[in-house]
Amino acid sequence: MAERCDLFKQNPASGRVRGPRIKICEITSRRDIEFCTQIGVDALGFLVGHEKLGLDGGVQGHRLSIKREKALVGAVSNQISSVLLIHQTSAEDMLALCRAI
Repeated sequence: MAERCDLFKQNPASGRVRGPRIKICEITSRRDIEFCTQIGVDALGFLVGHEKLGLDGGVQGHRLSIKREKALVGAVSNQISSVLLIHQTSAEDMLALCRAI
């Protein structure tokens, strides 16, 4: 098991988290999510794009299809924020992507 990163200590008096917050990007699998959950990250970043699969069926690179993205974001614990990294430039395209996921 990975060692938990305890830089993030909650102040019992205020309830606020002290220390840096950590976001890990390029999440492409449930295994990535499980690992990040174990080490105590605050947020996970997902990049939507044209997905490429290897011969073993695994994702090559870090861009995921909307379908895979939706499944992975749904697997993230409520204690961890999911961040969608997008390259769309119009507000309409951004909103459509967010609604799809």
